[in-house]
Amino acid sequence: AERDFALTPGGEKIVATMVFTDLEGFTTLSEKLGDSARLGAVLTDYFTRTTDEILAQKGTVIKFIGDAVFAAWGAPLPQPDHAERAVRAAWRLAQVSQMDVPIGQPDGTTHAVRIRTRIGVHTGEALAGNLGSARRFDYTLIGDAVNFAARLEGANKYLGTSILLSDDTARVIPEKFLLRRLGSFKVKGKDRAVTVHELLGEDPAARPAWLVTFDSALAAWGRGDLPAARRDFEAVIAARGGDDGPSRFYLGRMPDSAVDGDWTGDVLLTDK
Repeated sequence: AERDFALTPGGEKIVATMVFTDLEGFTTLSEKLGDSARLGAVLTDYFTRTTDEILAQKGTVIKFIGDAVFAAWGAPLPQPDHAERAVRAAWRLAQVSQMDVPIGQPDGTTHAVRIRTRIGVHTGEALAGNLGSARRFDYTLIGDAVNFAARLEGANKYLGTSILLSDDTARVIPEKFLLRRLGSFKVKGKDRAVTVHELLGEDPAARPAWLVTFDSALAAWGRGDLPAARRDFEAVIAARGGDDGPSRFYLGRMPDSAVDGDWTGDVLLTDK
């Protein structure tokens, strides 16, 4: 009210950072719980944990969509450091929202289902405002940048990651977080390949040795040196105790034969 915030339908173009979250394993959890009241209690706990971190970084919860959260920084009020705040919130809410939900078994024992959050973060131009119909509307953001943030969230399940950042976000937070460049991807709805990064931590100086090996593997992949790429991706998996989602993703996409001169190293992701 003090800032004369518009309460009429309409919107304005702004640059903001959008975050989409999704609860991995929610469908399985719903089936195993078999109790809507209990499921509601789990979701309430989950949403409390996630929104606390969003609000701690002065973000705006735009809406809840099933088990997902759509949040934004830089809207409805300007924030010069919106990208940094959004990325910090993404990291922290991913940590606090990992939960073990106990499920009772027919034999009387209890089995815990592990749930965690997948997150997509993108910075770009969006239309923000009170959008909807003439009879009913709510405050939201729409546009290609919003859609891309949602696509990044979905790409986590293919790359075996938890938090993905666009290059547009990564470029405005240089040396503030520990990131891993994952390569260039053609995602659904995009005509050109886009660079994607994984958020690994809040301390950019805490770079593990295996990151150098992964960078080497990615460089080999980009120039079409598949034997070198395979060797280094496998070395990363070994260094990480036998598992690394992005390395396994690339090994699964490895061509059976040598690549030709048209090779770019771009990876096509056709699913949402």
